[in-house]
Amino acid sequence: MRTLLISTAVALLTLDAAVPAGAIVNGTIATEPYPFIASLHDADFGHLCGASIVDSTTLVTAGHCVNQAVGKPHGLAIRHGSARSDSGGTNARITEIRLHPEYTNVGPGKKYADIAVLKVEEMRGVTPITIPAVSPAVGTDVRLLGWGRTCADLTAPCPMSPEVRRLDVKLVPDADCAMTTSKELCISNPDGVSGPCGGDSGGPAVVRANGRWELVGATSRPGMRQRERCGQGTGIYTDLVEHRAWVLGQL
Repeated sequence: MRTLLISTAVALLTLDAAVPAGAIVNGTIATEPYPFIASLHDADFGHLCGASIVDSTTLVTAGHCVNQAVGKPHGLAIRHGSARSDSGGTNARITEIRLHPEYTNVGPGKKYADIAVLKVEEMRGVTPITIPAVSPAVGTDVRLLGWGRTCADLTAPCPMSPEVRRLDVKLVPDADCAMTTSKELCISNPDGVSGPCGGDSGGPAVVRANGRWELVGATSRPGMRQRERCGQGTGIYTDLVEHRAWVLGQL
């Protein structure tokens, strides 16, 4: 089992091995609380991916973060209630991993239904986030959150950010991303040098509506032109509104 988790962790830390869109390059340290965000971590390797709390026993993340651990989540846990991935808050043991039934990984840059639900022992005092009923329109302001790599060069050693970072982007037309399905969101990269990177996979893309944050996406993979450097092109996020019925069915 530990061998499996080691291979999973190593793959998750390289952009094209598991094709995570990873950490946030040129983002800024978040200054407001985001109580719905959580860190998926391994007992040996620490932070692996982001996740979003949708109720007291359920989180949403990217399917490629956990596809090799389905049926055997031993050693994986969730840290919630902390803006740091390495300390604070509370750990919750993962009891079950549920991949979307249509999840498919057909190689670098090509995934279908890149979403999974994590069932955990009850988390007390959490503030879940809501998935809205309607997907955001092109041009909508979107905020990305994550603990991933903060340097763009994927060939260079680089630590992940221990503090959650944010990046404000916009939803752009599907044609700006090399998408494999319409059930995905294409996210801009400000100034051509900012965006998610290794370690941000599964983390939330949120929009502000009626004075609160709503969950619209989960980090999946690069959109275009990002094989050796992060933040050089658009990013693809699983459209959680399109998968809302499935997620709610897992509560």
